[in-house]
Amino acid sequence: MKSFLVLVLVVFNYAFAKAQNTPTPSGVPTIGIKLMYGDMVDFGETQIKFAEVVSDSRCPRDVDCVWAGEAKVRVEIYKNRQFSEEKEITFGALSNRLEILSTELLGINALKLQPYPESSIPKDNNEYYLVLAVKEN
Repeated sequence: MKSFLVLVLVVFNYAFAKAQNTPTPSGVPTIGIKLMYGDMVDFGETQIKFAEVVSDSRCPRDVDCVWAGEAKVRVEIYKNRQFSEEKEITFGALSNRLEILSTELLGINALKLQPYPESSIPKDNNEYYLVLAVKEN
């Protein structure tokens, strides 16, 4: 029995180590950025602002829900500090890497909206932040 457990641990550690070293599909590293509510991040000629939390009906982590819920946020995109467009992004149970912007130089995706709701803790919009994935194209 001990040798079986050791074998399972070795296989698990090997699989975990391989997962850690897996490059992104394009081979280009991705950088994670934390964008606070109301703040703007600058990518040279392009700027992105976390403008608004439109809604957050995600099921709190300490509650059992029938529906996972979703959260919607609005981001504003600027070109050379001039407003260009706005996008509404919906984070749902199945959302993953939601595209904000793709140019010849950059790919910017929204990964998640934090903090995740808890039923006993009311949230102020200023506590929210977006986690962005940025990679060179």
